[in-house]
Amino acid sequence: MTPNHYHHPSYEPPAPYHRCVAPGACVQAAHGGHRLRQECDCGALRVVNINGRHVEHGPWADAVPRATVDEIARDIEALGP
Repeated sequence: MTPNHYHHPSYEPPAPYHRCVAPGACVQAAHGGHRLRQECDCGALRVVNINGRHVEHGPWADAVPRATVDEIARDIEALGP
């Protein structure tokens, strides 16, 4: 990934909300709706919580083969606040 790269995500079908995806910057209003997994053409991944108009973006992370939304969320949660 180059320093001037802008991510252009594609989306997978939504899954039920599971947990905060942005430790230290949780948007409580975004909890309880859907969780989306976004993947950029460069291979980077992130998880986004959406509840109506409220959105919580997780950080972009390097792709891991066969990474699941739960694995990504667990890794993000391990980063702590």
